[in-house]
Amino acid sequence: MIASLRLDATRSAQIRVFMETYLKLTTQENMQYNAEYAALRPEEREAIVEMVYEWDRAAVEKGMERGGKLKSVEVALRQLSHRFGRLEASLQQCIRQLPESDLDELLVTLLGFQSIAEAQTWVDRRTA
Repeated sequence: MIASLRLDATRSAQIRVFMETYLKLTTQENMQYNAEYAALRPEEREAIVEMVYEWDRAAVEKGMERGGKLKSVEVALRQLSHRFGRLEASLQQCIRQLPESDLDELLVTLLGFQSIAEAQTWVDRRTA
C-alpha cells in the first residue's frame, strides 16, 4: 500500500497530483476503498490519515494562494477602471498574468498613475 512506502515530500506530491488528476473513484469504488480502509491495522490507517492530511493541507495552501492572487487582480482592475474608465482586454490579461509580488506593488503604485498609459507602461515593463 502507498502509505507504507514512506515517500519523501516530492514523491508524495507527485502521487497526489496523479491521483487528483486521473483517479476519480465511482461510488462503488469509494465504498470498496472505505471497506478496505476499515480492515487495516490502526497503524496503517494512521499512516494513510497522515498522508491524506498532508495532501489536503497542501491543496488548501495552494487554494489560498490562488484566492489571494485573484483578489489582488480584481482589486487592481477595479481601481484602474474606476480611475481611467474601461480597460482594454490586453491590459486586463497582462495584469492577470503578473506574479503576486508585482500585483502587490501595482496596488500601491497605481495610486500615483496619472493616466492609463502610465499603467500600461508599468505593466509592460514587468511582463516583457
